[in-house]
Amino acid sequence: MIKSKTVQSKAGNLSVFVGQSETPKYNVLLAPGSGGDPSRHLKLLEFLVRNGCNVASPCFERLTTSIPNAESLKIRLDGLHSAARECLDPKLPLIGIGHSIGATLLLGLAGGQVWMDANHRVDCPSGLKFHKLILMAPATGYFQAPDALEKVITPIQLWVGLRDQITPKTQVAMIEHRLSGRKLVDFRIVENANHFSFMDELPPTVQDTVENRSLFLDSVYSEIWSFLNS
Repeated sequence: MIKSKTVQSKAGNLSVFVGQSETPKYNVLLAPGSGGDPSRHLKLLEFLVRNGCNVASPCFERLTTSIPNAESLKIRLDGLHSAARECLDPKLPLIGIGHSIGATLLLGLAGGQVWMDANHRVDCPSGLKFHKLILMAPATGYFQAPDALEKVITPIQLWVGLRDQITPKTQVAMIEHRLSGRKLVDFRIVENANHFSFMDELPPTVQDTVENRSLFLDSVYSEIWSFLNS
């Protein structure tokens, strides 16, 4: 169901996980977190294909620092843009789903201004028009500038776990606060989840804080699907 396809990005050859539904209603661009591995979201990708989505998710080299440099972010932004352009049907509504830094970059592609610091802004490729965004535990420190989210008009389902020590609720809630006047955000706070709980396959050294992962992920998928169809 999910296959690998090679596309050209500005950084060179890029491997992309792709899947096509027999009766597609949506395109989904899935942006992985710092590990850069879409296979850790494989069950979600398969769920989306079964339910009527064409999907694309590029593979990236693992980020080696907790605060990546501008060049690393630019490579990922260009890769996401290339994957959407080369692997998805432009006639279908485009959905962005991202985890951690992947969610951050999707917000940048949707019109957010990504700032490394007060003097250095990362240029985000333009041209992708998102129908909706699902952002799981996004890193929001890049959007501290007063008008950084001014051009974001896409409805967002925003997820955070109360046990997340990497992108805690107080940080993630900034997105809801900034966009509250436009009524764009459906904010989901999960009591027992941590930063990695939203991944199908956890990193090797991580133990989840969710008791029943299968049941939890099924509920997340269901909520995502309801949001897409609302």
